[in-house]
Amino acid sequence: EIRATTPWIALIDGIGVELVNGSVEAPDRHVHQLDHPDGSQSALLLMPSWVAGDLVVVKTVTYFPANAGSEIATVNAAVLVFDGVTGQLAAVLDGDELTARRTAACSALAGRHLARADSSRLLIVGTGQLAPNMARAHASVRDLTVIEVWGRRQDQAAAVVDQLEREGYPAQITTDLEESVKQAHIISSVTGATEPIVHGEWLAPGAHLDLVGGFQPNMRESDDAAISRATVFVDTIAG
Repeated sequence: EIRATTPWIALIDGIGVELVNGSVEAPDRHVHQLDHPDGSQSALLLMPSWVAGDLVVVKTVTYFPANAGSEIATVNAAVLVFDGVTGQLAAVLDGDELTARRTAACSALAGRHLARADSSRLLIVGTGQLAPNMARAHASVRDLTVIEVWGRRQDQAAAVVDQLEREGYPAQITTDLEESVKQAHIISSVTGATEPIVHGEWLAPGAHLDLVGGFQPNMRESDDAAISRATVFVDTIAG
């Protein structure tokens, strides 16, 4: 139902309008580190927002990187919606689908404004649940002739490519990340990397680098060179 009621262009345009209007109150999200008995770490994210007199919404997300490579997603989420007048619970939404669509839509919105108008080559770095939607969202706002997918595990990258190909997208797997970055017009990185995987020296002049995965200080998808070469835009300063 969420997928059916949030077609890409309408969703992208709607988010763009709300970001400009500022009618949604959204305090800084809470990010809490979860320490496990085996020494590994996960994270709990709490994201409240509301429109006065209309809706009160809370999204709760867990990030369990140890799930990578298994049938269990690394990111799981739920969304609670309350009536903004009475405070009563109005809906419980599929947070995974909503997160995957909202995140990709914001990336495509940024790309619409920041990427060169003639951009036709998209590189997706990462193979998690966000990866296919990144391709779909960016393809909805521009004519892409090549969509490359790179992942640490080639079988997972192949699975993403197969899914996109079956939907009619010009997707293909790449095993040479450096060469693909050099050729890409738009690079969308959706990983939980803690060490840089996209290097600034690889970026072609005018390329648009979309960094999505990192949300904690120890997470890092690009190196110093990428940031120092770039003009940097963020969705929120606090975030």
